[in-house]
Amino acid sequence: ENLKKIINLKKKIHLSYANKVNSIKGLSIMAAPLYSKSNYWINILKIKKNYKYSKNRLLKKLNFNNIQARSVWFPNHLQKPYKKDQNYKIDQANKIFENYICLPSSSFLKTSEVDYITKKLR
Repeated sequence: ENLKKIINLKKKIHLSYANKVNSIKGLSIMAAPLYSKSNYWINILKIKKNYKYSKNRLLKKLNFNNIQARSVWFPNHLQKPYKKDQNYKIDQANKIFENYICLPSSSFLKTSEVDYITKKLR
């Protein structure tokens, strides 16, 4: 019943993040591929080499400021049960794991909270 409303709220949060974060040197919000239509489930932050903090240091800083950010998921091919099953070289997943984090993305997130998060990123 509320799906459209929730997606609209999450789209508003995503656009707010994108407008604020993409102006910070060394950071950007991952956009949906052009061939798809996003449900804005989660907001992924890309940390570029020219940003002032490493991924781990940024996560510590955000968590210290009560911002529940976390790393993207640990790649399956690096998990112990699957390491011996890798049949080809996987590079992109490693780069994503090393340089991306998940920002708070609840549909209950307020504009003031997005502002607070982006202020701490700045």
